[in-house]
Amino acid sequence: MYSHRPPPPNNSPPLLISPAATTNIPIFPSSIFQSHHENIRSFIQNLKADAEVHYGHKTCTAKFKLFLLEKGLPNGLLILQDIQEFGLVRETGFVWIKHKEKKTYCKFDNNIEVCYDKIVTAYFDEQGKIKKLTGVKAKEFLIWLSLTEIYVDSSRFGSIRFKTLTGLSKSFPLSMFIISSNGEEADADAVVKRN
Repeated sequence: MYSHRPPPPNNSPPLLISPAATTNIPIFPSSIFQSHHENIRSFIQNLKADAEVHYGHKTCTAKFKLFLLEKGLPNGLLILQDIQEFGLVRETGFVWIKHKEKKTYCKFDNNIEVCYDKIVTAYFDEQGKIKKLTGVKAKEFLIWLSLTEIYVDSSRFGSIRFKTLTGLSKSFPLSMFIISSNGEEADADAVVKRN
């Protein structure tokens, strides 16, 4: 059985296509079907020569928290558990964090769940701002949304704003994300003054 397509604008005869003739023709190269994580792993592997790379949960946590403070962000911004690798390319601000496994946490007054993929990536190109965030999703009212930006909100003193891929955003007090050296919440002024 043959099917017809409408004639092209130059009025050439219709092209006849047999469905049987197209069943064995690969339309896309197999590389297109690589998973998101494989592409990120490959990208990170290429960057490692120019990056600071740290291994082990304790070391990675300490280095990442220090980096957050350097960039004017609260040190408890992302929940850090079972980190295997933390990498940073200072020239571009690109950061990656590899977790042992995908994690889901309940946070923000028990209303919002946050899910972290095995690999979280982001660019820290401005003071107090994370851009092009991948691997972090938030769920509120049964809807999962990918977070793409996090920044200290200069229009609202002492708050931090989370922006999604859809453009929706929500602010929270900075104090929710600041951890003192003894593991307790600290004063938000320490982060705000850095901006």
